Amino acid sequence: MLKYLASPVWKRRATMLQLAFQRTWRTNISAPWKRRELEVYAIPSGLGDEVMAAGVAQAASRANPELRLIFHTRHPDLFEGMAGFSAVQRLAPGTTPKNALGLTYAAKHDAPVMVQMAQYLGMPLSEFRIDLPRRPESEVPAECRQPGPLITIQTTASNWTPNKQWPEAHWRTFLEGLPPSCTVVELGARSIFTTPPSHPGYRELLGRTSLAQYAAAIQASHVFVGPVSAGMHLAHGYGVPSSIIIGGYEVPHPYPLSKQFYRAEPCAPCWLRDACTYGRKCLQEIHPREVLAATLQLLERPPHA
Repeated sequence: MLKYLASPVWKRRATMLQLAFQRTWRTNISAPWKRRELEVYAIPSGLGDEVMAAGVAQAASRANPELRLIFHTRHPDLFEGMAGFSAVQRLAPGTTPKNALGLTYAAKHDAPVMVQMAQYLGMPLSEFRIDLPRRPESEVPAECRQPGPLITIQTTASNWTPNKQWPEAHWRTFLEGLPPSCTVVELGARSIFTTPPSHPGYRELLGRTSLAQYAAAIQASHVFVGPVSAGMHLAHGYGVPSSIIIGGYEVPHPYPLSKQFYRAEPCAPCWLRDACTYGRKCLQEIHPREVLAATLQLLERPPHA
């Protein structure tokens, strides 16, 4: 008997039994979302990542109403008062909160980011709700308070990759096709436009909004248009329809109010951070007429609550 217990066969079986027990324990007993208290934060901590992590944490709170949930974030003002959160605490850049669980995702992935984040809580995710607290009307910039429908645009994404960039000529053609009665406000840190576009309702607030004003402008929009960015996640969190130009860098996000333009080229999704050797064909081939038609259709919807 002792000889058998020392054999490689028994050791392998014992290891398999141990792993099975650990999986059962984690899933059925100690899954983080089932705890009485839970602290979470996003890894990495870009604004879009934090918005998705907040949505996952909110789902855990809905599934476990007795949960005391603390959310750590670089932008506490944005999430303060979010449904399901017991407290929101400021996360200093470069620090890791003690006793908190970081929610992250694979750099190259097929599963939705929020699904991957939910796995760190031991929780399946069947819906992708993010109910952000509403911004007060006083935070909406004056440039957004013009007559007619408000369309907010973000023509560039972060510096992470150049392969989310829709061409300037496409952006110009798109704006020229919008009804002149629309107010078009460009948000973000920088613009694709080398000279201002000719749309009569165009305004730009590049680098001139606080985070609260940026969020409030998107919340006040009839439609948001841009690449995959923090703006896209905020639009989803505020229930704002959006036209999102993805190309082939990454896969679409499961946001029901979002019309997403993805091109399944043989190299897509590429997740490429270097310059594309195909001239960003996946983005070039998304014609402005497609995005314009989708945006005009979204404008016909009743304004969101």
